[in-house]
Amino acid sequence: MENNEICLKISRYGKNQDNEFVLKIDILTNFYETISNHYTQNISKTEINNISNSLINYLNKSGKMANNSDIFQEIKEKGQRLSDLLLPLECKNKLVNNDIEYLILFLDDNLVHIPWELLYVGDNFLCNKFNIGRLVSTKQTFYEKKLTKEDKINNINLQSSNKIKNLWIITNHEKDLPNATYEARELVNDIDSNKNIKSFIAPESSENVKVKFFLDKIRNYEMVHFAGHANFKQDEPELSGWKLFDGNVIAKDIEKMIDSGDMPSLIFSNACQSARTDEWDIEQKKDCSSFGLVNSFIKAGVNHYIGTLWDIKDKQGRIFALEFYKNLIRGKSIGASVKEARIKLFEMGYHSTWSSYLLYGDPKVSYFENNKMNQDYPKSENKPEKPKNKYKKEEKNCEPNRSTKKEENNNFSTKLTNKKMIILFIFLLCLLFTISFLMNYNSLNNNNDTWTSKEISMAVVFASGDDKFDNEMELILTNAIQMQLLKKCPMINLLERNELEIIKKELELWRSKYIDKEIKIESKLLPANLLLYIDVNNAKKYQELSMELYDTEKGKIIENLAEKFEYGGIKDQKDSLTEKLGKKLQKLFPIRGIITEVSENKICINIGHNAGVSTIDQFMIIDKNIIFKIETVYENTSCSNNLLEQKDLIKKGDYVEKCY
Repeated sequence: MENNEICLKISRYGKNQDNEFVLKIDILTNFYETISNHYTQNISKTEINNISNSLINYLNKSGKMANNSDIFQEIKEKGQRLSDLLLPLECKNKLVNNDIEYLILFLDDNLVHIPWELLYVGDNFLCNKFNIGRLVSTKQTFYEKKLTKEDKINNINLQSSNKIKNLWIITNHEKDLPNATYEARELVNDIDSNKNIKSFIAPESSENVKVKFFLDKIRNYEMVHFAGHANFKQDEPELSGWKLFDGNVIAKDIEKMIDSGDMPSLIFSNACQSARTDEWDIEQKKDCSSFGLVNSFIKAGVNHYIGTLWDIKDKQGRIFALEFYKNLIRGKSIGASVKEARIKLFEMGYHSTWSSYLLYGDPKVSYFENNKMNQDYPKSENKPEKPKNKYKKEEKNCEPNRSTKKEENNNFSTKLTNKKMIILFIFLLCLLFTISFLMNYNSLNNNNDTWTSKEISMAVVFASGDDKFDNEMELILTNAIQMQLLKKCPMINLLERNELEIIKKELELWRSKYIDKEIKIESKLLPANLLLYIDVNNAKKYQELSMELYDTEKGKIIENLAEKFEYGGIKDQKDSLTEKLGKKLQKLFPIRGIITEVSENKICINIGHNAGVSTIDQFMIIDKNIIFKIETVYENTSCSNNLLEQKDLIKKGDYVEKCY
């Protein structure tokens, strides 16, 4: 085991009448250590399964939702809850307080159905913090590859030889997943257009693949990429499979291939629910030969299997695949390549898709040499033809899932003309008047408390124009801002993009020359407390990005930020830029509260999860220079059980502010 990896060996044993088990977690940082830590945690199987299934069901339906922050929040809340139930505090601390790159989950086969990758520890998901992969311990029969002595010595870099890797790309034969077809074309074109990469990998793309042909030919390839429809049958997992030209190749078919020869080293199943599985409980399901595609493929001898836990969108799946192979061919490990692809989708705000992917197998393995020739991954000169007009709406809001189930979504996006902007502005003055009190004056109910932090709504508005921002850059910047808010100002909530068009038109009118400067930002009818207006000016040698923060209640600019970048540098510097914004917001809107209880055992304040308080926070009592650490957090209350020497100086009603 290397110094840049940590292994959680997780097993389950014991059971009582309430369906409760004991979870044993061994934390291994070095296999050669004489002694290592292990921890135990009592868990309720029913509760864990309910949380896991509710998350999967929620995200399978999320394709019809426009609210990306709601999706992110749901994933985060479920990840936090699973983390609390599954990981002891000592284990959480070891995962948070380290600079390790790789996390290996060594799971018992009755724990594989839990979305471990989405456990939220500290301020991040495990799969976004680590290059993560799963290894499984099972009672099932599986194929063991015969390794030579030299293979065992090389171990981690077993796939990193200069031998050409044969890649078979199988795409959807139907016309309802246009991006799956483009995915294959772009990947083949990118590889074929560069001799350096082509010397390492030989791609072959097939559309009309029949089941028998697939089963005959699969062993001829070292890597197989499937982009199409898949289905998962929970009651009959052995019938789960990929949809091919003349029918489905199912898990039961793959199961029969055990001990008949070497299988591909890598299977990338870029389809809906292609890695979903229940417990691999052979005692409970004695008549079940397989527990799904992932179970059958890795038992048959596949070293690495990449798949999804729930439905994914066609276009987003394509983005993930191209980013994954770009990094893999450059020489990055398979775990790092999966993580880079996740992060790309995460930055674009595709929360229901980045969270769906997982990797079975050792994440440290590199399939290609990390050499200088591979550092510049090519862009295809022969780009695939653009989709026809009938698919334009689908790419935005009606994008198909890579599932055998068909969905129809409505497209609500509209274009506003300049005349309509003026009419809309007048109409909004009347329409929004009735809701303005609910949105902007909730604080009237608490006039006596002007100190305690309250929820604040903020809209991010981008300047319009052909030379301004494209949709991808808007998504990337918006989500970078959102992450800074979650870290530094969790009480500030971003409004959704579908609510911003109205605000954008109003703000542009206010900034125009047709409105008197004296009344430009006097309206209090907006459904946002803050407006962050982002503009970019393109000079000859550089780009200047500016941010102006408007307080809609005060009717004035309260903060601004401007930075100059080389062309293309905004995307690369987004994290440092938004971090500066986060610090300014943190200074403007610190987390504050009031002490509501002082007793022998605890001190409590009037804010909790609702204001972003966590158990690692420290608060200072104003004018008394007394600092205490939060140990318990509820929805609207936080408490410290730490008995302080200065406790006699602390009074109910004292003001507190978070220490940064």
